[in-house]
Amino acid sequence: MKKLLFIVLGSIILASCGGSSSSEATNKADSTVLNPPVIDTTITYSDVLIKVEGMTCTGCENTIIKALRSSPGVADAAADWRAGVAKAKYDPAVATQDAIKAVIEAKGYKVTSIEQQ
Repeated sequence: MKKLLFIVLGSIILASCGGSSSSEATNKADSTVLNPPVIDTTITYSDVLIKVEGMTCTGCENTIIKALRSSPGVADAAADWRAGVAKAKYDPAVATQDAIKAVIEAKGYKVTSIEQQ
């Protein structure tokens, strides 16, 4: 009975995070570590701290990181679901804080604030 309960609860948790299995999340995290972003040292980047609601697991972190890093002008990103924050390093000549907010919210999360660092 307990085993069945854990299976059901695990399925519910995975479904709430977009269905990523833990091995998929691990693979995504591993690819992030193996392929760090290349930072152009000739650009003056801005850093922002973004408060995000709705992250519940590392899969959520990886979704936000991948979305931000694939956005024009964003050089690097990080997220912490436990703290409910993300960070982005971006080129203000290419990206805006509104664009960064839109990228995160397009993934189903709510941005409550963005602070310049």
